[in-house]
Amino acid sequence: ANTTLAPGDYIVLSWSKIEGPTGELGLYINSSFSNPASIRDYMQFNAGNNIRANVAVTAGVWDDASAFVTVDDIAGCATVIANANDPASSNSTTWCTAQSNTLGSTNSACEMISSSCPDDYANGNLPNSMPALTGPQMTDTDFETDGAIISNQIIGPGVTVDYDSGTYIELTSGFETLGQVTFHAFIDGCNGFM
Repeated sequence: ANTTLAPGDYIVLSWSKIEGPTGELGLYINSSFSNPASIRDYMQFNAGNNIRANVAVTAGVWDDASAFVTVDDIAGCATVIANANDPASSNSTTWCTAQSNTLGSTNSACEMISSSCPDDYANGNLPNSMPALTGPQMTDTDFETDGAIISNQIIGPGVTVDYDSGTYIELTSGFETLGQVTFHAFIDGCNGFM
């Protein structure tokens, strides 16, 4: 409660509740938890629309109240929630399950992992619908779904990204690739042959 960090310092938190089925984690400057002026960073995992999600969205430190990071619980796989764009991000697609989190640099081990095939990446009304893809994508990733993919991501230099949809892929205004990107778009869906 009384930890002070000097400029450039950082702290690593180990907290068993992050491994739970659903939850959220917010960084505040005081205990005014419902005040958007008090929140500095935010992340929610395994389900959207947690208690402080709308506060984080209003403050601009999270992209959408329904957006969340999928935590991989499969034995032997990645078990750490990491931010692919240290030191901070306001976008759910730059948080992911990873082997480690390297302060100040992109986490090469960081990857989007889902325990099942999402219904879509389009903010659909289906039970397992994921948010449309938005914001910077700075790590190699495979987005796979049996439904639609809608994206205005900016894919960073040297990154390999696959969009694998069962129905259609829509690249909306703002979608961009930056320098030596490998980008694949497949109409194949989950468990296909591509």
